[in-house]
Amino acid sequence: MSETLTAAEFLAPVAEYFKVLSEISRLQIVSCLKSGAMNVSEIGAATGLGQANLSKHLKLVTAECGQRRLRRFIYPRMGTAEYR
Repeated sequence: MSETLTAAEFLAPVAEYFKVLSEISRLQIVSCLKSGAMNVSEIGAATGLGQANLSKHLKLVTAECGQRRLRRFIYPRMGTAEYR
């Protein structure tokens, strides 16, 4: 027996995704990542965001979009075409 999602249950993840994009600093981060992976220092240089502010926003972006580790660096990523 398959369970049918209500409209609210179906739309909840969509609302969470748009909540991540509802702040200009996070949009800047996503825009930087559109062309490929960048480390935190590169994103900071490209956006002009300070380390503490960038860290706060990256936490939310990577929770939604993911990240990958390469040696000692962590690269936030835009996983699939659905984020482009």
